[in-house]
Amino acid sequence: MVDDFPIKNSKKTYRLQSIDGEGNCREEISFSNELAMGRAQGDYILDDPSVSRIHCLITTTDESIRIEDLNSKNGVFVRITEPYTLKSGDQFRIGKKIFRVVEK
Repeated sequence: MVDDFPIKNSKKTYRLQSIDGEGNCREEISFSNELAMGRAQGDYILDDPSVSRIHCLITTTDESIRIEDLNSKNGVFVRITEPYTLKSGDQFRIGKKIFRVVEK
């Protein structure tokens, strides 16, 4: 389930933006605490055969937002093998969709 409010922690608030090849925002995704993404399971479903059933998990702490590949077949571009701390402006790709982290 995707909540109707941004990620909130004690210092920062984030949203994810789905962007096109030119960096333009196509969709903005708001959630709190964590967001599971996948082709068949999760809070945000991607209709893309290159995305695993449950692909990755994005979580927040008081100080950061992290992305973790959940043993997906095609990874999170650039393939990560351990949880990775994201910062505002970072971009990542899952399947054919590119996302950008935005501090609000």
